[in-house]
Amino acid sequence: MKAAVRIALGFLCAILLLGMIDSVALSRINQGNMSALFLECARVRGHDEVTSGDYPAIATAIITYLRSGEEKDIPSLRGELLFSERENLHLKDCAGIIRGMLVFRLVFVALLAAVLVAAFFVKTRMGAARARTFMSEAALCMAVACMAVLATALALAIWGLADFDSLFIQFHHVAFRNDLWLLDSEKDLLVQLMTFDFFVKYAGRILVSLLPCLMIMIVFPALYIRSKNAPPALQAEGTGKMENK
Repeated sequence: MKAAVRIALGFLCAILLLGMIDSVALSRINQGNMSALFLECARVRGHDEVTSGDYPAIATAIITYLRSGEEKDIPSLRGELLFSERENLHLKDCAGIIRGMLVFRLVFVALLAAVLVAAFFVKTRMGAARARTFMSEAALCMAVACMAVLATALALAIWGLADFDSLFIQFHHVAFRNDLWLLDSEKDLLVQLMTFDFFVKYAGRILVSLLPCLMIMIVFPALYIRSKNAPPALQAEGTGKMENK
């Protein structure tokens, strides 16, 4: 198989893995998680009109706005806007990221469907020997992609454990082209609701949800390497079983 095809397959595998991670992460961005973390982490000061009993409604309003980004969905409570203009502009920027994640999830689903169709085509249209060769190369590309994505995730996790504040700041520098995310913790309600502890705990919840994805990225390369290092007799036996099927 040509190097260009291997690179394309590896890139496709990486996109599929990132799409899987994206889908799981999106599933954790919901009203229930946000409301619960508000109760654990919020330090609201100078906003007497906001109580802990309002947290579910506030979380729902924020999630709705993050998923739409439309002016009609700007968070409000009892008919009054919750946040300042600067806070709302920052939330709008965040909404753009969430919508990008939603689009990427659609791309992931479309690519996954295309891969399944392609796998069926390879199995039915190619000869047995060519199909085995192609699938072996595809498995190698997937194993390499798994290790690359896992290494990146591990590096970010180590960075976060060592200095989460630095990682958090660098993420904002990369994700946003303005400084609207620099808010005042003494007066801005958004920061008082979403404290440093809030983001640390939210990141932890997302990481726990991603454990099955991480296990796939660990187990798949291990199984592939083990199959390649198996004695020739066992490899031939496995090939024979595949041909009988």
